[in-house]
Amino acid sequence: MKKTTKRLVLAVLLFLLLLLTGYFILAFYYREGFSVNTWINGVYCTGKTVEEVNSELFVAYRGSEYCHRGQRGDRVYNLSCGSRLSGRLQ
Repeated sequence: MKKTTKRLVLAVLLFLLLLLTGYFILAFYYREGFSVNTWINGVYCTGKTVEEVNSELFVAYRGSEYCHRGQRGDRVYNLSCGSRLSGRLQ
């Protein structure tokens, strides 16, 4: 191989290694929390754990009551009073 080709191949391999390293660093950082720009019902969740987001959502929606609760098989359905769904399970 020519000297230029070897350098180009080396540069591409180093760039791919850098990208792969960055990917694994971000995967390690976000393994216990939500990734960048994650919003759930108006709560910014980036970097927070599920427990932290649940507690914030509970505080934010503490006043809303659940009118309907049903179960089909192994699933539990909760529908709020303002929901557009009827709340009936078939």
